Amino acid sequence: MAGGGGGLAHLPLASRRQIYRSLQKDKAYGKLLFKEIEGVVNAVVGAANATNYKAEAEAIVDLCYEALARNSRNQTLGQEDCDLLPMWHPSGQIPSKSRLGLLVLFRIGLPYSAGKLYSSSTGIMSLATPAYRSLRGLVGGRFLPQLSSYELSSALFGILQAAERGCLLVFFLNGLFPQLAYRLSRVSFFSYDEISKTERQPHYRILGWFLILAEFFKYVERRHSASESLESDGQGGSEGNLKFFSNKEKSERAPASQSSDAALEHEAKCPLCLSNVEFPTSTPCGHVFCWSCILHWCNQKEECPLCRSGADTRDLVCMHHIHI
Repeated sequence: MAGGGGGLAHLPLASRRQIYRSLQKDKAYGKLLFKEIEGVVNAVVGAANATNYKAEAEAIVDLCYEALARNSRNQTLGQEDCDLLPMWHPSGQIPSKSRLGLLVLFRIGLPYSAGKLYSSSTGIMSLATPAYRSLRGLVGGRFLPQLSSYELSSALFGILQAAERGCLLVFFLNGLFPQLAYRLSRVSFFSYDEISKTERQPHYRILGWFLILAEFFKYVERRHSASESLESDGQGGSEGNLKFFSNKEKSERAPASQSSDAALEHEAKCPLCLSNVEFPTSTPCGHVFCWSCILHWCNQKEECPLCRSGADTRDLVCMHHIHI
């Protein structure tokens, strides 16, 4: 390695164990900070609004943690606990403030963008879809397929997730950049832990090869599932499966639909979204919510929003054919 600034050239590169542990520690510290702030946000804006803007709140808390938890040597709490010093690879110099800011931007912005793409945000895709169409017009339809906004959001989300997994696999092999943000900003770590220099390190390369093998099997399984779905689509859709209604049947069905529309006014309200309950779902304690509302809540916090009793996603019961 080239001689680095700040007298760090004599330090060895950090081990995979130290880097991975520091990431886990920073993640745990960030969760503790968010848990303290989450209660205040719920009390101020309400549980429903807090759930709707949970991703934005997490990004702001992570940004505050990265900005406030770094010491004079630009270490986070997790890096300080694991005896790590950030360095700019491959020069070995101490990274500048702008480079660390770029690291924080990538580390927080990429997961946030991936989550927004996964939820198919219309605001984001209204900007991305015309740009993709323009790019497709320049490159040509042979190289870029025609995709709807939903397909484009799923494809972009898949690319970001695959890039993140790929960086983790390469990290287990070479031990440099544990996440996509670190690879893009070219920030790695030195170690000043004297004990770790002589300590026998686990064989993380073997774990990396096993993960590569697992990703290969996942790819084969996805290809097999896609081919089976195409075959089933080709066999379905026959005219015999279509159901036609006579004018008499249509006239009989019309009053029923009108009466059902009138009954909507008397339906129960979801405590989270305050709208009529769609696909009523019960928690183990008996409270009823919309399926999407309570599923999103329990994915973030495994408890009932009303009585705070335990509620795992596996315990939710969707009440089909039950009028509320």
